[in-house]
Amino acid sequence: MDDAEEFRATQKALSVVGITIERQWQIFKLLAALLHLGNMEIKATRTDALLDDDDRSLGLATKLLGIDKSEFKKWILKKQIVTRTDKIVSNLSAAQANIVKDSVAKHIYASLFDWLVAVTNESLTNDGVESKVKSFIGVLVRWLFRCSTLDSAAHLLWTTGYLRL
Repeated sequence: MDDAEEFRATQKALSVVGITIERQWQIFKLLAALLHLGNMEIKATRTDALLDDDDRSLGLATKLLGIDKSEFKKWILKKQIVTRTDKIVSNLSAAQANIVKDSVAKHIYASLFDWLVAVTNESLTNDGVESKVKSFIGVLVRWLFRCSTLDSAAHLLWTTGYLRL
């Protein structure tokens, strides 16, 4: 498989369904951020999770997402419980922090997937077709399955998108 050729084909397909080049680069930037989220190394201390301030993936992911690195790190490693009178903040274990990190990535990916499905379906429908067909998403799912030489993180994201259908 030629990555450059596959990338050009992806860009062409996105253009065909009406996604501008600028929007495509925003999508690619978001996907790159998700990959970097997956590469963040959350370590375990005796009782808590630890994420180094100089973790390269943390820096790249937050930069690509346009969010504050220290705030993101804080809420990956901590939880907050709000009562009537107090806010109780406590540390998460490494396992819990990894679940939070993966949940954030899954939510972002699911939102992007839903948006792509809506844009694709809108682009491919007209009044005559819309009354006869419920969805065109089967084409997208089959293409994704064909390209399933994916690593485990990408396969998880693909499965998430498929299950949302």
